[in-house]
Amino acid sequence: MVCHCAGPSANGTTEPVLQNGTHAATDTTPLLGQRFVPPSPATTSGRELQGKQHTTAWAVRGGVEDLAGDFERLRPNMAHHFPFELDNFQKEAIVHLERGHSVFVAAHTSAGKTAVAEYALALAAKHCTRAIYTSPIKTISNQKFRDFSSDFEVGLLTGDVSIKPESPCLIMTTEILRSMLYKGADIIRDIEWVIFDEVHYVNDAERGVVWEEVIIMLPAHVNLILLSATVPNVMEFADWVGRTKRKRIYVTGTTKRPVPLEHNLFYNGALYTICRANTFAPEGVAAARNAWKKKNAKPETKKDEKRARPTGRGDGGGPAQRGGRQPAGGGRGGRGGGSQGNSGLRSEKSAWMALIDDLKKKALLPVVVFCFSKKRVDLLADNLSNLDLATAAEKSEIQVFCERALGRLRGADRELPQILRVREMLKRGLGVHHAGLLPIVKEVVEMLFCRGVIKVLFSTETFAMGVNAPARTVIFQSLRKHDGKEFRNLLSGEYTQMAGRAGRRGLDPVGTVIIACWDDVYEEGELKKLLTGRATKLESQFRLTYSMILNLLRVEDLKVEDMLKRSFAEFHAQRAAPEALEGLRLGQQRLAALRARPWPSSFLGTCREAVEQYFSLSQRIEALSSRDVQESVMGSRAASQALVPGRVVLVTNRSTGLPELGAVCGAPASASKGIQLGNTVSSGKQQNQESMRDENDQTNFSGKRSDHVNVDPGMACWSMQVDTSRIEAICRAKVKLNPDSVLDPEATQGLAHVVRQLQQLQAGPEGQPALMDPIADLKLNQLDIAEAVRERQHLLQARSSMACHRDPGMGEMYAIVRSEALLAGRLAALAHQVSDASLAQMPEFRQRVDVLRRMHYLAEDDTVQMKGRVACEINSGDELVATEMIFAGVLTELTPEEAVALLSALVFQKSDVEAAAPTEALADACDHAVALAYEAGRMQQECGMDVLPEEYARGALKFGLVEVVYHWARGVPFKDICALTDVMEGSIVRAIVRLDETCREVKDAAKVMGSTALVAQMEAASAAIKRDVIFAASLYVA
Repeated sequence: MVCHCAGPSANGTTEPVLQNGTHAATDTTPLLGQRFVPPSPATTSGRELQGKQHTTAWAVRGGVEDLAGDFERLRPNMAHHFPFELDNFQKEAIVHLERGHSVFVAAHTSAGKTAVAEYALALAAKHCTRAIYTSPIKTISNQKFRDFSSDFEVGLLTGDVSIKPESPCLIMTTEILRSMLYKGADIIRDIEWVIFDEVHYVNDAERGVVWEEVIIMLPAHVNLILLSATVPNVMEFADWVGRTKRKRIYVTGTTKRPVPLEHNLFYNGALYTICRANTFAPEGVAAARNAWKKKNAKPETKKDEKRARPTGRGDGGGPAQRGGRQPAGGGRGGRGGGSQGNSGLRSEKSAWMALIDDLKKKALLPVVVFCFSKKRVDLLADNLSNLDLATAAEKSEIQVFCERALGRLRGADRELPQILRVREMLKRGLGVHHAGLLPIVKEVVEMLFCRGVIKVLFSTETFAMGVNAPARTVIFQSLRKHDGKEFRNLLSGEYTQMAGRAGRRGLDPVGTVIIACWDDVYEEGELKKLLTGRATKLESQFRLTYSMILNLLRVEDLKVEDMLKRSFAEFHAQRAAPEALEGLRLGQQRLAALRARPWPSSFLGTCREAVEQYFSLSQRIEALSSRDVQESVMGSRAASQALVPGRVVLVTNRSTGLPELGAVCGAPASASKGIQLGNTVSSGKQQNQESMRDENDQTNFSGKRSDHVNVDPGMACWSMQVDTSRIEAICRAKVKLNPDSVLDPEATQGLAHVVRQLQQLQAGPEGQPALMDPIADLKLNQLDIAEAVRERQHLLQARSSMACHRDPGMGEMYAIVRSEALLAGRLAALAHQVSDASLAQMPEFRQRVDVLRRMHYLAEDDTVQMKGRVACEINSGDELVATEMIFAGVLTELTPEEAVALLSALVFQKSDVEAAAPTEALADACDHAVALAYEAGRMQQECGMDVLPEEYARGALKFGLVEVVYHWARGVPFKDICALTDVMEGSIVRAIVRLDETCREVKDAAKVMGSTALVAQMEAASAAIKRDVIFAASLYVA
């Protein structure tokens, strides 16, 4: 216990103390009887302060009060009529479109979101305006072009394809639209609607930023239609879009599936239902696990079961068991592994044959089997070479279709091993679908599956993204995948996206989903989380790029800071900004009023400047009283020994900020756990003291305290337990006291005697007793802690020696100065909160600008220089490395074939593939490019970015296809270049198609520079690679 004396300088006030050592007074500063609390982002939800009272909801759910009546009134004059009855969410969206509103439609796969997009296209045609339909991938763009062409005049822009670009309705990738916005294309002025399909793709780590850029940059006159799978934070995202575009976004959709799903486990030849009608069935999981336990029991415990195989219905309410053979092998990726050797392959083949045969008998075909490895997909399909599911009529249909689709290829390309292999599969009603396939082969598979002649399709998750091809059944070969960084379990949203392919609307009463369990059965908690967990939230993937910075600085229509501020990543901070600005305005008015007040005449003996200096010292002392310092001092053995009854300590009253003396009345076993403190005040301030104590008692006191005791006329005392973090110094002085008499509320004389001793010490010439030395007395052996304590004690002595320290009116004077200073500090924090400097990516922005200046892409005034203008043209690879290569003349020293081979290092994405340069000149150019990339990385590192030059160079340049591209540009057939590498055919095609975009970008950059030689070289390079199967026209657009 400490007996705490508040001397004259404390002006009779006491301090409530928080148990954890923090103090409410430092968090909210009372001002003339009022408490000023700035707004918190958590207090604003979906509404924005405009002026003083007016609020606007940017995201509105529904918004059509009389849906049936409004739609019926609209029906006779609809811009587009549908051959089926629309669902309510579709009607609601159409009513909003007719009213010129922007909408966000969230619904499951195949629920009918596309109908809303079709109506927008019809409205644009009716209004003689333009509509743009954007998608995340070219496959979806191609499909939509085919689908929409029957009813609308549409064009297609996907980088490598440009069909009828003058059409009123254009289908394009989101990157194409972004490029148009940066370049200020004339077409933007005529757009009425922009439709964003697959908005949940905003979560993509690499490309999600494109959606945010486009939404931010679109002009105000453009209306938005956002189509997405069901997501948990649809209102939050819609609110961000609305706040960014300053227009309401009307949210509609449905959580109802057009075809309900039934989820099952497949184990040891039996199916166990684990979820039906959106209700998880744990008994199905238990039955499957019991079957696993029986199968894996020790031999002596299952003699009676060896003769029997599961037949009939599964335990625990599962459906009829389908198939009687025991599956084996077929790894679960960490839950049993894959099959090993020929016996394992034979067992796995038997398991799949039995499962597919049972699905056929139960009319559960066609089925999509999702695997998460391209090699695994091919292995499973090849393993079923004896399976034939196609009828004679279907075989004929497949044959005719393949001949017509593949007939556009050269003779040699029609005989490519992959094409022959897949055609042979297709004839038997089997198919494969993954990124390693040639694009034309993938399209053949997609179209035949949609025709219903492919009965079993093995696919990676690419088939679940946008391809409109539902199945009767979906099978998960495993629930684990490699996401490019590590193996992990599927997320609930990923599972839902793929499982949603089960069930064909209008054909199937229920969609069947099967989770294959080979060597083990999943735990109930794992499955429940997967099936009933929330879908993946929409989260910002916004990131700064050099191209973004340069483009924004070049066009000058939008500052980079504004782009950062409007990003979804800054949404919560910016949503609170209007209220913060209002709070800042009011606070500045209050501060101005405070500072305008004259210094009270009763304080003329002490000037304001002296009190401000006193406050400044107090702030420095507080800064030196960190948690580490306090714990080191008070946790020391010497401190525990020093804090005995009678020891004088110096504490700070955190309510007033003023120092006070106290005497230890009774210390605990450990000094770091708190001590008991007594406090005295003059009776004239007693009422104010009581009110302060009552107001803060629950939060600012710890332990027990006595009621106040009158020890002298005009003097009262309290005792309380305080946290030792409040103790600023331990004094060498001690006072005489009897702990029992001091703590006895009836024995006031002992307490009064202690108080008088403290007052005498405070009235001494130094203003406070001598303090214990941190090294000599407290035995601190950490030099940094000891220096901090010594500096703090020096400041304490300097503060106590000031004349105002003894001024009877110091408490009131200090309160005025302290209130002003703390309020000014809070206002400075608010000003920072609403300034550009508070943006999370502002430090990185400054670093990147520094890089661009030092590399001469920007002038000192941030004017875009020639190198910067060239970098603006590069979108398909690292813009810094490509620009450095161009300006260093690396490309112009090569033949077109060598130049395009070198450029392939910018677009190829596999870092684990190596290839030797086929010519000496190309090898030298590769080395030169690496040196340039390393230098660009070093420059970024010097500017403070978290970049390692070697890793940066390896990430920017991947030379795995240099040899392949070189020979392809020289006319070598596709079959022969495939023999040069282990890279799959589809990956080769994708890289070379993208490489053609790079050639066009470098050509445009050369035009900016005025380099006719480089223009000619890129034209020749593009012509050399643009041929045969790699650039075969899409079946969807041919």
